[in-house]
Amino acid sequence: MRLRVLALASVVAFLGAACTTAPPGEPGPTSPTPAPAVALVKIAYFEDLSPEGATAWTAPAFQGARLAIDTAGLADPLPVAVELVAFDTKGSSEDAAAVASEVAADPAYVAGIGAPFLTGQLALGRILDPAGVPMITLSTLGPKLARSGWTTWRRAVANEQEQGDGIKDETFLSVAGGSGVGMVATCPCADLSASTELRAQRFIQDYQADFGLPPGPYSAEALDVTRMILRAIREGATTRGGVLAALATSDPFEGLANTYAFRSDGELAPEAAHVRLCRDEGGRWIPLPGL
Repeated sequence: MRLRVLALASVVAFLGAACTTAPPGEPGPTSPTPAPAVALVKIAYFEDLSPEGATAWTAPAFQGARLAIDTAGLADPLPVAVELVAFDTKGSSEDAAAVASEVAADPAYVAGIGAPFLTGQLALGRILDPAGVPMITLSTLGPKLARSGWTTWRRAVANEQEQGDGIKDETFLSVAGGSGVGMVATCPCADLSASTELRAQRFIQDYQADFGLPPGPYSAEALDVTRMILRAIREGATTRGGVLAALATSDPFEGLANTYAFRSDGELAPEAAHVRLCRDEGGRWIPLPGL
């Protein structure tokens, strides 16, 4: 289809030139140089891998984002290729500023995603916001970030003042063993393991097929925020300004883990800021009614 369109455009351009040929000795009309077509856009994934075991926190979300991109074009191809690129802030404001500067300087980056438990977000936002790079974070840290006056920043989970996040992972289960049975943990992330909804079951199957493990904490939320960005791209937004404008008009967004609606400061609206409860039942986290 693309070749046919290009061929048609060439014929039209040729006929137009033939009809406007200037008489000998006179300069012909000048044509504006067309803007180059965008073939690739990038999404940055910011994570802090400095703490021990950090990969276990950040990998499920990265894989959820990857899955969203890998499956986006199955039914209806995207207009451009999309690449997900991970950046390690190394737990340092200086490193966070350095990677933010790299992203801001490359116009191919049309959005960024913040990993769970990401630190250094203030340093990131101080560079990404003036550069117009939309940023959606999955980190609960930094409840005062919403006061920064940024227009590009959103948080897709309840912040740390709204709930005691941190222990809901497989490491806790293995270390605690039998002594952890009955322990209740909170997490702003959704656990879809017991869901009977068809699209949730498909997500779990696709995730396991790609990565060999069940989805972990924040996998579904990462899938959702990536799909927010991909929807903007599908609608023709291939610049960070276009993606930002599309995100601003897409509330609410019905995702797999939540229906996302944001306040003007970037935090989730109260009706969307969920806190989930789960209990250690013999080495498995079992979802409980949430807050």
